[in-house]
Amino acid sequence: MPINHQYHTWFQRIRELRPKQRITQVRNFVWLVVGIHQSRSVTLSKIAGKIPGEAKLLSAVRRLGRFLNNPAIRVRVWYEPIARQWLATQYRYLGEIRLVVDGTKIGARHQLLIVCLTYRKRAIPIAWTWVPHVRGHSSTRKQLALLAYVL
Repeated sequence: MPINHQYHTWFQRIRELRPKQRITQVRNFVWLVVGIHQSRSVTLSKIAGKIPGEAKLLSAVRRLGRFLNNPAIRVRVWYEPIARQWLATQYRYLGEIRLVVDGTKIGARHQLLIVCLTYRKRAIPIAWTWVPHVRGHSSTRKQLALLAYVL
């Protein structure tokens, strides 16, 4: 599916879920979701690289970063209905849900712990958390807490 078509489809869905939200916030969120899907990554620079337009990459990265750092935006609340829909659709069609838990070192002292839905050789993020960690793996307790959230 072309990225502009995917954007417009998601834009309509998000507007239905959040009709009173500012249009610019909805646009940024939709580009975030579409960018994650298209780039197959959760790295802002890779997501921003998939956003069409004349803006430079750094500008698009900063825009997404400002959106994610906005204290008025609770990303989990925005993302949860979408994640629920993906999980329900996969269960309806396949009768099972396959999840992947992964920890990835991001920066010097942080690790991204993420639960993803496997779909057509892709891992679609369902839930994630940051773990302040210098070395090694995240704790079992942290992983179980994230899986409990997904459940």
